[in-house]
Amino acid sequence: MSYNYQPAQEYVGNLHVGQKVYSGLYGGRYGIISAIHGEQRPDTIQSIFKGVGVMGGHAHIDVVFDNGTYSRMIPEGIVRGIQWRISSDIVTPEKIEQAMQNHYMFVAQKEAEDKAKAEKHTNDIEVLKRQYPELIQGTDGKIASKNIKKQLKAKFPKAKFSVRLEHYDCINVRILSQDVDAKEVSKITENYKYGTFDSMQDLAGVNYTAWSDTFGGARYVFVHSFDHCLV
Repeated sequence: MSYNYQPAQEYVGNLHVGQKVYSGLYGGRYGIISAIHGEQRPDTIQSIFKGVGVMGGHAHIDVVFDNGTYSRMIPEGIVRGIQWRISSDIVTPEKIEQAMQNHYMFVAQKEAEDKAKAEKHTNDIEVLKRQYPELIQGTDGKIASKNIKKQLKAKFPKAKFSVRLEHYDCINVRILSQDVDAKEVSKITENYKYGTFDSMQDLAGVNYTAWSDTFGGARYVFVHSFDHCLV
């Protein structure tokens, strides 16, 4: 970037509409202050928790970012915090308008993508219903457990399994017969797992699929063999 940024905690004075900023959140984003609401109080900004956080300020800041996202009413103390950097340079109103137009295009594209994704999800569910008429339709863990039992019995007619819905939205599948490949069992059970984990951000989440929204699911689905457990 051609702008000079400094740590926000070192910036002295009021912020201004058109001022360039940088936020280290969400992978890092450059932005422009598009509006300031209320009276700024930079004199009240102070570090807390040995410099880990910041408190103070009175105004709220709107920032439009170069990736098309837009954050409104950010507390002044946040913008002046340790995860932000501030440039003394101020862009023209035309640059602000251009950034806002980019945001509107971003929103329109996101809405179109979400609509297409929802339509595909609905179509995928209808396809699954036709492909697997023998399975019970539903969305919860109890339905998922019953369907797992059905599929395991069809795949391994001579083998024995224990399929139990445990606490905390977890299904445990235990192989009770020898010579059953746990990996082959997991190929069936993995369709019912909608829990996710982002190791980069150490963040757990959910991803409901067409399968889990048709035949049930659980956040965690474990397969236990005699000597090991596969997630």
